[in-house]
Amino acid sequence: NGLLFVFNFHHSNSYADYKIGVETPGVYQIVLNTDREEFGGHSRIEEVDSKGVPHKYFTKPEPWDNRSNSLFVYIPSRSAIILQLQEKVLA
Repeated sequence: NGLLFVFNFHHSNSYADYKIGVETPGVYQIVLNTDREEFGGHSRIEEVDSKGVPHKYFTKPEPWDNRSNSLFVYIPSRSAIILQLQEKVLA
């Protein structure tokens, strides 16, 4: 279903601009964020902008971890996000 699971189990290290390899190029969006307050998190991940528009993650045609494309995310300590492919980009 075009889902990408990202986990950070470290007890104190958060990672800004964490690079992740993906095979399918396109636009991804958060569908689950365990860092939300409703899940006991600290709301450190901005899911929408000031107008309520969901944040989008765009792939780049830069190979990473044996995958053809990559994208960058912020993944706080002790959290997980699930991204879903929203729009496939034809190469």
